[in-house]
This record gives sequence, C-alpha cells and structure tokens, in this order.
Amino acid sequence: MGAVDLFSGVGWMPLPEAAARFAAAGVPVFPCVPGEKRPLVRRGFHDATANAAQVSEWWSRWPQANIGIPTGAASGVEVVDVDVHFTGTGFPAFRAAHREGLAAGWTALGLLLAGRPVRWRSRATAAVAALAVCAVVATSVAAVLSDQEPGLLPVAVGRLAARVPSVVDPDRGPLLVSSDATANVVFASEGFGVAELVASLDRLGYRSVVAADMASKFGDRRARPQDATGELRVESGEAAPTGDGWELVGRVDPLTASQRRERARMDRRVAAASGGLEGPALMRRASTDPALADLLRSSAEVPDQPILSLWYRPTTS
Repeated sequence: MGAVDLFSGVGWMPLPEAAARFAAAGVPVFPCVPGEKRPLVRRGFHDATANAAQVSEWWSRWPQANIGIPTGAASGVEVVDVDVHFTGTGFPAFRAAHREGLAAGWTALGLLLAGRPVRWRSRATAAVAALAVCAVVATSVAAVLSDQEPGLLPVAVGRLAARVPSVVDPDRGPLLVSSDATANVVFASEGFGVAELVASLDRLGYRSVVAADMASKFGDRRARPQDATGELRVESGEAAPTGDGWELVGRVDPLTASQRRERARMDRRVAAASGGLEGPALMRRASTDPALADLLRSSAEVPDQPILSLWYRPTTS
C-alpha cells in the first residue's frame, strides 16, 4: 500500500501512530517542526526512512512533530504547488497542463497557507481535501491548490482601492494597510491582500506602510506603522474590524450574481446530503460516503470567495 492509499486512513490518528503506519507500509517519513514544514533532522527529506525503529525514536522524541514525506519515486506521491502572489499566479500554467492531460487524475485537493495552521475557506472545500487526503488536515503532509479563480481577488481589491480618494486625501500622510486573517487565507499567500492594496494605493499616489512584522516581505522602509496617519483594512465579510472609529470605504463581491447563486445552491445540496454536518464530522462522513464525496468534489469546482470590505479610520495620536 502506497502513501496515497494510506492518507484517508491516518487523518485522525495521533501523529506518532500515523508516522508508524506510513513506515510499516514502506513509505519513508521524517519529522518536521509541529505545524510547519521545516525539518527537525539535519538533512531534511534526505533523512527520510521507513525503518520502524528510527521512526519510533523520532516521534518519541518529538511526539507533536509534523510528518514529512519525500515526493517522487521514494513515496509515489507527486505534488503540484500552485502559488498565488500579487504579481501573478501559477493557475494559467496549471490549467494549460490540465488541458494537455498532464495534471489529470488528482487524488488530493487542498488549500494551505504556508507556515501556518490550515484554516479552510469553507467546510465543503475542507471535506474535499479531507476525504482524499485526511492527513492534509491532521499533518499538512501535502496539498494541491484548488482551481478556484484567484484572479478575481486582485480585481476586487483594486476596485476597493479606487474608492479611497472619496474618503482620504492623498496628502494626509502614510496609511497603515492590513488584512484580516481569513482574507489572507483566501488569498492563499500571507499578506497577499495587503500587498495588492499597497500596489493599488501606490498607483493612486498614496503613501502606505505595513506592520513591523511584515518587513521581510515589504522592506524596512515600508514596515513603519508608527508613521501612519490613518489605517486601511481589508476584511472578508461585512462586519467591521475590532475597535472604534472605523468608516466603511466600500464593499465588493468577487463573484458574479450567478456564481454567488450557484455557490449558495451547492452549499444547500451539501447540507442536505450530509444532514447538516460540518467540520470534522462532515470530513469523516465524506471519507466513507462515495455519493457525498462526489458532491463535495463538484462543490470544490464552484468559486467560493467571500465578500470583501474596506474600512478606514484616522490614527489617534
């Protein structure tokens, strides 16, 4: 039994037990930092082994260690990582490969935010990944990004930024730009919502700054929140950010009216077929119910992006 065949059976096991199960099936594994992909062993995936004694020793030393599996011939697992950045995405190339038959027959479909725990955009998408690779949720072993339309999101953020001049004078001073965690997960890259808004503001002649902890992505000169005279924040959904003084700049729906209706229709079908289950319970049901699994795969093909809101408040001195 190969790694792919094992995934659906180990998702709810304790990590040491899951690692031992892979090793017993001849699939090499290696320990990673809990919740991350950084190896705990010196040579990383080169140290991967199916030796039961070694695997037991590793997970006795690090019982919460994430499970790393080398891809390719060593395990039989092939992973396509489709990146999404504010400068562009890998989806056009991925779709081209799919049309040529080079990316068909996928087994796992998932959304991951690199270096952070998985937070699923919707319970339907979560179940699709879980039924195919339960280990994605439990151990973040591997994932292939779903073919949602990420190009909708930069357009939506750009439309929001175009409304800023009606609220804030460009000469007022630097604006601190931020984005809520859910929106960043949807953007599939940490800080992506921030980056797209910064780029849009630059084109409009605004100066912008970001939080100090984003210096590695935006540089020290941009990561100066203390210089801000006001804040702009992207939120997924319609609720205002935490705190006082927020003014709504604008709100956009990345989906068309027909896409939104289809999304709602699919969500109702999933709820009816599963008896209203959600989260882990829905995932477990899908892993043993072929009809529900097929429905969830269809659901994953329907765009599922949140309404985005942009909020502003002046910085208090």
